[in-house]
Amino acid sequence: MFSTLFFIKKRQVLAPLLLVLAILVSCTKDTDNLDFVSGTIESISPDSGPGDTEVTITGIAFAGDINTIAVFFNDTEAVVNTVTPTEIKAVVPRKAMTGIVKIVINGEEILGPEFNYILTPAQVSTLIRSEMPGDVDGPAADASFSALWGLLTDEEGSLFISDYGNNKIRKIDSNGIVSTVTGMTGVAGDMDGTLAEATFSNPRSMTRDSEGNIIVADFEAHKIRKINLSAGSVETIAGTGDFGLVNGDGSIAQFSSPLGLTIDASDNIYVTEFGNATIRKITPDNTVSTLVGTGVVGFVDGPPDVAQINFTSGMEIDSDGNIIFADSGNHSIRKVTPAGVVTTIAGTGEAGDVNGEGSVAQFSAPLDVDIDSEGNIYVVDFSNSKIKVITPDGMVSTYAGTGETGFMDGIPSIATFNNPRSLFIDQNDLIYVITDDSIRLINPAF
Repeated sequence: MFSTLFFIKKRQVLAPLLLVLAILVSCTKDTDNLDFVSGTIESISPDSGPGDTEVTITGIAFAGDINTIAVFFNDTEAVVNTVTPTEIKAVVPRKAMTGIVKIVINGEEILGPEFNYILTPAQVSTLIRSEMPGDVDGPAADASFSALWGLLTDEEGSLFISDYGNNKIRKIDSNGIVSTVTGMTGVAGDMDGTLAEATFSNPRSMTRDSEGNIIVADFEAHKIRKINLSAGSVETIAGTGDFGLVNGDGSIAQFSSPLGLTIDASDNIYVTEFGNATIRKITPDNTVSTLVGTGVVGFVDGPPDVAQINFTSGMEIDSDGNIIFADSGNHSIRKVTPAGVVTTIAGTGEAGDVNGEGSVAQFSAPLDVDIDSEGNIYVVDFSNSKIKVITPDGMVSTYAGTGETGFMDGIPSIATFNNPRSLFIDQNDLIYVITDDSIRLINPAF
């Protein structure tokens, strides 16, 4: 009787234990399969804001990790900072605009609420200004320049500037310290050699080749120079130093006041000239040829042996390999195809300040162009003291500047510029505008 009672009680105890064990095994199996189960989004916080806002997405069963989960705002992929099974933190992409938040886990989409994108307006600010001409290195607040033209950036966040008034190439590092890269104080010349020995004569536009060398249009030396920062040297790529229009090997080629520069993916260098009404090409083996222009000033579209240009200055290469250039003498923005055919993008040939379709738009001595990541062409409209923009569909509008000369910062519609010379757009679409004595920064709307 005792053994029978013990057996009954044992069964009464074991039955619940077996049930709990079964539940635990079932839960373990469910947990093991979490990588294959998508979850749900319960909320997002905040639910509105500008680009670069970190948003916390709260939900259930976010299976995966930072490498396997993708987050989208209005179908634009975001940077994911952290992931847990119940929370994801992601950064709103710039220019994502208002739209649904979406998570993709193992190919499965989880839709959440709408994020209301708040556009941050563009802002113009002053990076550096030298109110009195000078040649002083040191902290940016104490440094001085004479007359600025070209600008480049590097991966460390430094700026390289051609100070043509001082015949130098200067540098502003990421800490705001100004130094001289090369060029001698008070000396104009065309001497090659070490960075400390080299001299320049009115250096203007700059570009960079695939090896990181800085290419300089040495305006009054009538030469194209190369600065090798790693070797600490300067050499002449092309130009004898004499004023002229001679093609061939770089050692015998002649230029007439080279002003604008750009370079293609194959390291071919393109040069605009103040005096020759041409665009020249320098191949990687330093062979010089004429790409466009007859040497005669004019305003004619067409193939390279017919087209005419007039005082060309800044230029850039678009995503299709076309050269976009400022034809300052014709108050127009024009294009050269890889085959050398010239067309006019915007401008009538007459000086003015008119926005609208390219065929009716007017500029006044445009000096430089650059192109952003969306294919918009930005124009330095020198005599109008404005920055204009040409959209991919050919519409021209004023991007920044009132038309009055000055140094006012703020939103683009109230900002003023003092006859800007050139501009540079970096990989983040930040726009650097160079005047004689200042560097202005336009942070685009995002």
